[in-house]
Amino acid sequence: MKSISKLILEDREKRSETVKTIIDDGFGAVVLKANIPGPEKRLPVSYLLVRYYGALLNLLLNTKPLIIDGYDGPAYIYRVDPETDWKTRMTKIEETTPLGRFVDIDVYQKSYKSKTRNNLRKCYLCDNPAFVCGRNQAHSYLELLNAIEKNVYSVIKETLFKLVKQSLMLELNLHPKFGLVTPYSRGSHPDMDYNLMIKAQDAIIPPLVDMFFKGLNETDLPKLFKECREIGKSSEQSMLQATGNINAYKGLIFSLGLTLASSGYVLGHHLPFSSIFSAVKAMTVDLMQELSIPPESFGMHAYQKYGIGGARYEASQGYLLVQKNLTEQVSLEPASLMMLLIKIIGECQDTVLLKRAGSLEKYQYFKQLVASIKEYDLERIAEVTDLCVKNNISFGGSADLLIVTIFLKLLQQTFYVI
Repeated sequence: MKSISKLILEDREKRSETVKTIIDDGFGAVVLKANIPGPEKRLPVSYLLVRYYGALLNLLLNTKPLIIDGYDGPAYIYRVDPETDWKTRMTKIEETTPLGRFVDIDVYQKSYKSKTRNNLRKCYLCDNPAFVCGRNQAHSYLELLNAIEKNVYSVIKETLFKLVKQSLMLELNLHPKFGLVTPYSRGSHPDMDYNLMIKAQDAIIPPLVDMFFKGLNETDLPKLFKECREIGKSSEQSMLQATGNINAYKGLIFSLGLTLASSGYVLGHHLPFSSIFSAVKAMTVDLMQELSIPPESFGMHAYQKYGIGGARYEASQGYLLVQKNLTEQVSLEPASLMMLLIKIIGECQDTVLLKRAGSLEKYQYFKQLVASIKEYDLERIAEVTDLCVKNNISFGGSADLLIVTIFLKLLQQTFYVI
């Protein structure tokens, strides 16, 4: 059996041959790798780094990379113009972006050897040149790895906070909105308003992001689901405490929590974006069985009487509606998001609507009424919204799926080469 060091060397030789082929074809090459010490390169933190910087380089270089993974860890190899001064630009990224010191971005132009830097890179833990600390073994492997993970996870956590908050606010700011809370209306929710929704958001975002990091380091998806359910219960209590016992986002904690956990799992295992949906499906493989026991909640009652599974059904299907909508061009402009919400209302199973409608006939009527809006007509949207409010109708389950869609769009832009 070959040693790890031998396998790492073989991977480096294969990568070198790929670069040589690009140079021989008359192009330059940019190679992105995580700057991880030690023999184990295939770590969640490595995959986060290359995904994060891969998406950035994709925009800058305007080309998609060859993505490879092996014992030497993940690498993105870009074919670029051989004349442009890419080294200066890549060095600037390494030196000025928050996590740049934890990646290596090598540039090859008209030579099989990478271009050299004008200045030495510093150690993660001190101000000495990195090669000096490495030569003298000044720091242990665990010290270095802990420093990398602490810094990377801190920046990624902050990034996720922003993505979740942006997703929530893009939905909340839509107006008018079929009985849902907006900046200008309580809709069909006399106990809620815009400011209360923001308080609820601030309470649930930290535990939602915690679910991402649970997924990042987990290998057992059913176990991950159980762990996230416990975090979800704690999140609900934080929300209720912040809102004076008003349920503003209970359904979203479930839907977006699942999405964040599966996103962490997929990024931590270097899986493609589409695997987020299969991970959700695997996490919730037994979820629909809960709806077959004697009803303890309206959701169980709705399924047993009408066959409407609500949030559980949508999750157990791996959020097929979300996946389908993301295959189309999703714009984050208000008009496009409103039309996407209308589409979701017409197609999803929304037990929030069913509970407020009080009957299957009324449920179907309001779904079809909203879905009949085929273009962005604010006057028509306002008319239908007024009718929804008069009948105490709202579409909480549909709004949750819109937020999940927005979040995944933002996540894709941040971590995936599109």
